Amino acid sequence: MTFDIDIRHIGNTFCKIHTWILYFSLDFSAWIQVAVTVERLCAVWYPVSGKYKCSRHTAVRAIHRHISPLTTPSSVTQSSKLASMSITLFTLNSVFLVCNIPISIYLIQYEHLRDTLKGRDSAFFNMMWAIVNILMYSNNAISFVLYILSGTKFRKEFTAMLCCRESQ
Repeated sequence: MTFDIDIRHIGNTFCKIHTWILYFSLDFSAWIQVAVTVERLCAVWYPVSGKYKCSRHTAVRAIHRHISPLTTPSSVTQSSKLASMSITLFTLNSVFLVCNIPISIYLIQYEHLRDTLKGRDSAFFNMMWAIVNILMYSNNAISFVLYILSGTKFRKEFTAMLCCRESQ
């Protein structure tokens, strides 16, 4: 079932709002991933001083309450959790780069060539636009699957949400 309504065609204002929300959410999710990665990097490289450098206060100032405070590992269990989280973040960042670098390269190339594209070249760039967009958006789906596979807490919360249960 579809609604057969495209809000971008309702009016210029809706089109601008849609575009702004789309690009803001893509950029914001990337910056959240950067912030979490920097926080984990501090935890691994500076386990003692990182606790104070990457505090809740620092995170709130940096990205307006979207990063939780750093907890330094104090036991073997926490150390293994940190290692697991580091591997997960490395994988997430690698997937992010693989999925988003092609669209950046495309946009740079297109900016320089758009006035000279004709015929087959124009068709090729239109096809590439579709491919790099699919790749960019697939990053979100892949990240979701990686979180499901690697995050016990994420899995529990997701299952609770699907089953309409209270999380514990």
